[in-house]
Amino acid sequence: MNGYYDSENPGQVVTKGEYWEIYDNQSEIANSINTRKAFINLGVEDLKAEYNRIKELGIATQMTEIRFINVFLPYWYFTFMDPDGNPIKISGNYAEEL
Repeated sequence: MNGYYDSENPGQVVTKGEYWEIYDNQSEIANSINTRKAFINLGVEDLKAEYNRIKELGIATQMTEIRFINVFLPYWYFTFMDPDGNPIKISGNYAEEL
């Protein structure tokens, strides 16, 4: 992820899902002193099952829905803050629901 590239080249970024200021304002994140720049990224086999598991545990705040992004490689993911305020991104296999 490169906040400057993403904000300067919006035609190169394809997304699906609701915009979340805290995760998606790449220019603000890149220009901030030291916050939300490091994401914990984890991969799972079944994204929807993991989404439901995290949601049911009630340990996540500011949890997005399952979203899609394609900059150089397409993938599905969701993002949330852990109890200590660290951003976590989970990606994995997902069949888009129509």
